[in-house]
Amino acid sequence: MLAMTKPTYTAIVQHAKNGKPALVFVPTKKFVQFTAMDLMTYSSAESGEKSFLLRPTKELEPFINKINDEMLKVTLREGVGYLHEGLNNLDHDIVTELFKAGWIQ
Repeated sequence: MLAMTKPTYTAIVQHAKNGKPALVFVPTKKFVQFTAMDLMTYSSAESGEKSFLLRPTKELEPFINKINDEMLKVTLREGVGYLHEGLNNLDHDIVTELFKAGWIQ
């Protein structure tokens, strides 16, 4: 799984240009968090900016402040959200709505 993160990042960059949405499915909660962090890291290292963030961080802060999952707060600030069965309903709903609204990629 870990070896697939770079090719996944490359595919997202190539196929989800101009803010098109991208979904990545992984098998476990642990891999969800690892993959989100790796995608965030590749994005920052390659472009020097938050390429998955489609709105200014300042606009996201009211939503991020309501999130309980600390790792999710970190990744959302970079435009990378994730869902897994362990998230509470509020976290799940916020990520879903941010994605649907096109605020995160």
